[in-house]
Amino acid sequence: MLVQSIEANNSLREKISVTVIAGLAFASALGLSVWVTLLFAVFWAIWMLVKFFDKKNLQQIGLMALVGVVALLAAAPFMLDLMQGGEAVLHHLQRYLCHLSSGNSIQSWVL
Repeated sequence: MLVQSIEANNSLREKISVTVIAGLAFASALGLSVWVTLLFAVFWAIWMLVKFFDKKNLQQIGLMALVGVVALLAAAPFMLDLMQGGEAVLHHLQRYLCHLSSGNSIQSWVL
C-alpha cells in the first residue's frame, strides 16, 4: 500500500523513506508469522510480475524490489537465529517431553 502511494513527481528522499518503512514493516511481519509473511512475499512477487507486464509504472517495480531487499536485510538476524536455534529448541523440547514421560511433574522441571 505504501509503495502504491508513491508518485512519479515525489522526491528521491520521499521514495527512499517510504521504501524503507515498507521494508521494515515487511520484516516485522516475519516475526509475527513466518508462513503468512512467506505467502505475502509470493503474492508480492506475482504483483511485481503483473506490474512488469502492464508496463505503466516500471519505477514501482524497482521500488518494490528495493522493499524486498530492505526487508531481507532487516529480517536477516531473525532468520539466521531461526536457522541456528532450531536444533537447540528441539533438543530442549525433547528433554522436556522425556522428563514428563518419566512421571515427573512440571514443577520439578521448572525448579
